[in-house]
Amino acid sequence: MITTAQLTKDYISQHPGIKECLKKGLINYSALARMISEKKGIQNKSSIAAVLVAATRYGEELRKEKNYEKDVIELLKSGGIEAKNRIAVVIIEKNILPESMMDIEKEAKKKGNVFNAIEGSLTITVIISQSFIPELKKKFGNSIIKSTENLIEIIIKTGEKIEKIPGVVSYLTSLLAENNINIIEIMSCWTDTIIIIEEKDFSKSVELLRFG
Repeated sequence: MITTAQLTKDYISQHPGIKECLKKGLINYSALARMISEKKGIQNKSSIAAVLVAATRYGEELRKEKNYEKDVIELLKSGGIEAKNRIAVVIIEKNILPESMMDIEKEAKKKGNVFNAIEGSLTITVIISQSFIPELKKKFGNSIIKSTENLIEIIIKTGEKIEKIPGVVSYLTSLLAENNINIIEIMSCWTDTIIIIEEKDFSKSVELLRFG
């Protein structure tokens, strides 16, 4: 049977916003204990008190951990961003011939256009300049599940330290999510983090991602 302490710790761990506030000492423990108790159906006063004790102890543990936020921001400040418009994200069934996709890739790269492909268990996600949509439809036809156009590709460039600093991608995704910006796709290639967003969110995203 799960203990009150473990239940409390699990709840906090599953809510990154609460966990981050605990790390920074920016939370009212009594209010947190009441909220957790309410969410978990705990009504007994002694059990609610146990939640309070567990939350306080876990908060103390978290504040002893190294906070990488400063390192993340410094890393992002030292880099830069690039953006490309008129991007499309196309979801294709995996039953296509690999040679056909390679032909598209060669043509896109020959023209200096965007091309990235992510292979999943059942589908392939292609990120490409939307001028290639007619060609994709011609080659893959009914194998195309979904196509989304008029997107922006933002490339966040950082140094090699990104391999050693935990939480860089988490920081970026949280920053955008907290400002109501939806990420259509995200991928990384060593020192480049590539984010695909809707065109309407471009200006706001650039403002948020200006760390210099």
